[in-house]
Amino acid sequence: MTNSIQIFNNPEFGNIRTLTEEDGTILFCEKDVAEALGYADTVNALKQHCRGVVKRHLIDSLGRTPEATFISEPDIYRLICASRLPSAQKFERWVFEEVLPASPSWQ
Repeated sequence: MTNSIQIFNNPEFGNIRTLTEEDGTILFCEKDVAEALGYADTVNALKQHCRGVVKRHLIDSLGRTPEATFISEPDIYRLICASRLPSAQKFERWVFEEVLPASPSWQ
């Protein structure tokens, strides 16, 4: 299995990019998650709450390879718990009930 990208869309939370690594580990684009949870300063949210940060180069539609920051599933929980938005629970439900079950390593 090679690293595979999936993009999940939600009308309320926007796009969340996930990356499934060769070992089946699911990583989430930190910026997408932090913005969906209402963090104004995504870099600060990452520093304060996330522990499993990894950088990956992705190929975009123009063939460029920008670097993106991804976080582990436990870091999703940390960001959800620290979010002050009432919609954080709805985001959690969406991730647990739709995003994770649709990921290749859950199937």
